[in-house]
Amino acid sequence: MNIIKISPSLMCADLANLGEEVKTLTSIKADQLHFDIMDGNFVPDIGLSHLEIKAVRHLTPLLFEAHMMIVNPLRYVGVFVEAGADIICIHAESCTNLYKVIQEIKQRGKKAGVALNPATPLCMVENILTEIDLILLMMVSPGYKVPGVKSAGYFPGVLEKACCLREIIRKKELNIDIEADGSVNEKSIVNMAGAGINVFVVGSALFDERPLSAHKIQELRNRAEKAFLEKWG
Repeated sequence: MNIIKISPSLMCADLANLGEEVKTLTSIKADQLHFDIMDGNFVPDIGLSHLEIKAVRHLTPLLFEAHMMIVNPLRYVGVFVEAGADIICIHAESCTNLYKVIQEIKQRGKKAGVALNPATPLCMVENILTEIDLILLMMVSPGYKVPGVKSAGYFPGVLEKACCLREIIRKKELNIDIEADGSVNEKSIVNMAGAGINVFVVGSALFDERPLSAHKIQELRNRAEKAFLEKWG
């Protein structure tokens, strides 16, 4: 299993040909697929839903991650499990009882993740680290990237948060992935991996270049792996 995982964000895919995009991403060796679920409330945008997950589930053996940028995620855990999500990642900021939602996910046999916005401190998750499989760090404010508008880049302070988190995980001898979402590209992935991040949600850095390329995914993976191993062994 790869230390570094590349997780293409299907919000950036050609949605008119989503099935073919999923098949291609499978063939070019993506590690898993990332579905941004947005309800227009927790974030102002509307994103993908359980319907897209269900529609393409039969096309690939890759793990599906549902990144739930929604209010009241507990209400929808069962819907996404039934649709075919393997990993359900909820925002700490959206839950009144984070532990309860995590337990619901785990009881359904799925991996549980918690996402943190750039300004959200690690103390929000320190007491539940033994219960979860991954922590997703938003490198930018959550929401949909407008096509054609250049990103302002990620918040540098999140790298310090990632380093602290990786140190905590090592000290406690836990098996938890740290995932970066936002502004992941050939340059930034090196700094992110050096900070202890090992899973990367990749959007425009992959999908803006056509045809989709196994070389691009491997290049990102190689850059991240080198930086990660140099710092974290």
